[in-house]
Amino acid sequence: MDSKIFTKIMIFAILLISFLLISCGSDNVDLLPEVDDDVDLEINIWDASLFGDVREPFYFSLDMPHGELGMRYIKYLNDNFYTRSSFSYRELSTAVWLVEELLAMGYAWDNIQVQTFHQAAISLSPIPLVPHMLQFPDVRGYSQNVILTVPGQSEGIIIIGAHYDTFDTFAIFQEDRPKPGGSDNASGVALLLENARRMRYLENYHTLVYVFFGAEEIGLVGAYYFVESLTDEQRENILFMFNADILISGPYMIYAAGFDYEGTAEANDISRQADEIAQSMYALHGIELIPRPQGIFRGSDQLAFVEAGFTVVDTMGLDIDDAGRFGLRSEIHTPLDCIHLIRENWPGEAERKMHGFSLFLEKLILNMR
Repeated sequence: MDSKIFTKIMIFAILLISFLLISCGSDNVDLLPEVDDDVDLEINIWDASLFGDVREPFYFSLDMPHGELGMRYIKYLNDNFYTRSSFSYRELSTAVWLVEELLAMGYAWDNIQVQTFHQAAISLSPIPLVPHMLQFPDVRGYSQNVILTVPGQSEGIIIIGAHYDTFDTFAIFQEDRPKPGGSDNASGVALLLENARRMRYLENYHTLVYVFFGAEEIGLVGAYYFVESLTDEQRENILFMFNADILISGPYMIYAAGFDYEGTAEANDISRQADEIAQSMYALHGIELIPRPQGIFRGSDQLAFVEAGFTVVDTMGLDIDDAGRFGLRSEIHTPLDCIHLIRENWPGEAERKMHGFSLFLEKLILNMR
């Protein structure tokens, strides 16, 4: 049998098994085989020739309001790629779709990299793991970061990141309902996809590196692996890392700009420029972005960059509790994190925040020097 045909059959079988396991719920847990660490599950999966004809992308024009395309991406991920747990086949199928969408936008395969990493990469992360997080039904030995590089005129690099996996409550609560991950983190992925689409029509001075991180929920593993893999030249050229995670949980648009100096959120030229751009958002567009510098230490992918000494700009959507403290709403990490429920319970909130964060990211890219 032709090797390409065989590989296509294998990919189809992987995705079909993933769908069946998710559909059958907890009854199949005991029937799953042990993960064989000696078997490379990634053989030929990311051969560019296997992706075939480029499909039509989601409709877009520069006349569309910021955030409108992002809302379509959130809904698509929410409805078609729910329960995309770390190191799972559902996570893999999401990564395949991300590659297909970037190709559909018109980006060349040469600008796309799929960076695979084994479960052993968990050791790179200092974040404590949630017990039994690797016990979900469709566990596999590998995860992956999907990376898009958009060259610019400058050697300076802006990393733009968001994780695409979801938190798995199955092993903890034996809860087999779908987890859409509408806010956590279809919102962040959607922001990156919309921005990458917009940058097809806009001129970027700095080189843009979009990273869709895998295995975040199990300890920021994809982010730590990515940082570990950076060359000395890449490290020297990174201006800052922009992180998008849980953008539509709560009415307040929060950003954290700074870098870690002996455990404090210190400011520098980059973070001060980010502050100026955020302030201009209110003056020019009536969009209020609330600074929270200590947020650079939040347990999301930017933390791997903070610990490595890079400046970060982290974005999130938060609520305020009765004591006046910022925090996440209770739907996060549950089946209630669904874009349809969010829109029903808080009409217009998701659209408003995706609009604001989309505009903020674009201004950072185009105006940062």
